[in-house]
Amino acid sequence: MRKAMLLLAVFGLARSLWAADPIIGTWKRNISESKADASIKEHVEIYRELDSGQIELTLTINYSNGFQARWKYTWPAQGGVAKRFQGPPREGNILEIETLISPGEWILTRMQDGKQYNSIYKIISKDGKTMRQTASGKSLRGSSYEGFSVFDKQ
Repeated sequence: MRKAMLLLAVFGLARSLWAADPIIGTWKRNISESKADASIKEHVEIYRELDSGQIELTLTINYSNGFQARWKYTWPAQGGVAKRFQGPPREGNILEIETLISPGEWILTRMQDGKQYNSIYKIISKDGKTMRQTASGKSLRGSSYEGFSVFDKQ
C-alpha cells in the first residue's frame, strides 16, 4: 500500500511538471483596467504549446487610427531566445528573451545591440483568469515609459 501511494505521488508530481503553462490560451486586453498606450483599441495575445516543446505567441493589436500590427514568435517552453516570424519591420539588432520564473510567470527582456532597453513582467492570477503585464524601459526611439496591461482569459 505504501509503495502504491509513493508511486501515485511520483506520477502526480511528474504530471504537474508536464502540465501546460497557465499562459497557454487566448488573452484579450481589458482596456479600461490597463494603463498603457492609449492609442490601442484592441489587443489580443494567443499562446499555444507546440509539439516541438516551443511556445508560440500570436499577438494582434488594433490601433484607434485603424492600423493593425500582428507579430508571431516562438521560444522554448522552459524559456530562451524568442524567434520572430511575423511583424512590422524594425530597425537594429533586436534580441528578445523569454525567461520562465515559474509556470504562469514570465519576464520578456528586449535587447538592442547587446543592451537591454525594456522588459515586460507577465504573471497569471491564481485562478488562471487574469494576466497582468508590467512594462518598463525605453522605446527604440529612446523615450522612457512605464505601464501595465490587464488581460482576461477568453
